[in-house]
Amino acid sequence: RLNVVFADGIKERIPRDKLDALIGTLSEDPRPSYQHNSERIYGFCFADMEISFKADGDTLTVLGADRR
Repeated sequence: RLNVVFADGIKERIPRDKLDALIGTLSEDPRPSYQHNSERIYGFCFADMEISFKADGDTLTVLGADRR
C-alpha cells in the first residue's frame, strides 16, 4: 500500500464524504502495473472529479482534484 499525501490546498477540494474512499483507492496504487516513472503525472476520474497524481517509492502525491 502507498502512503497518500496531498499537495497544498487539494485535500479541501475533495468532498468530505468521498475522501476516505479516494484515499483507499489511491493507496492501492492505481497506476498500470508496467508504469513506475516517478516523474509521470497520472490521472483518473473519481466522483465527478479528475484526480491527478504522481508516485515515488511508497508515497503517492495528489496534485489536482478538478470538477469535470
